[in-house]
Amino acid sequence: MRSKNFPIYVAASKISGKGSFASRDIRIDEVVNIITGKEYNEKQVDDLIRKGKLRIDDDFQIDDDKFFVGPGVDYFTNHSCEPNAGVKNTNQIVAIRNIKKDEEITIDYSTISGIPKNDSNYRNDEWSMICNCRSKNCRGKIGYVLSLPKKRLKKYIELGIMPDFITSVISS
Repeated sequence: MRSKNFPIYVAASKISGKGSFASRDIRIDEVVNIITGKEYNEKQVDDLIRKGKLRIDDDFQIDDDKFFVGPGVDYFTNHSCEPNAGVKNTNQIVAIRNIKKDEEITIDYSTISGIPKNDSNYRNDEWSMICNCRSKNCRGKIGYVLSLPKKRLKKYIELGIMPDFITSVISS
């Protein structure tokens, strides 16, 4: 599967199932993809996961209680603890370093897993998943943005690679 508008294609991944790969060399700061889809709230996403119609890592959070779910090349970006891309604004995937042709494009899922602004019952371990990225600095388990090691979180903030709704929560 190839994207018509972005320099990516989908193929088998060593990380998990299928992944997005660069169809040509991609330069740092280049928009790699824009995630779109049907909008759901958290309860609806949880219902889809419970019914087996969605995997825990198949939605894309765009606001406190808004998620995109959809088919197509958009949803084949796997997680890595050493990503080569990140999310800017609401849903733009942008290269954070040069990416070579045929290299898998990855983001750190913790950077797109936010916490509610006013959730006094929030626990940082509420959502997590086992990591399969195999990078040399793999954390083994990934969770919400505040589960990131402080040094890594600081780097991501400096790079500006977290959706706006997460940046507004952690900077307040």
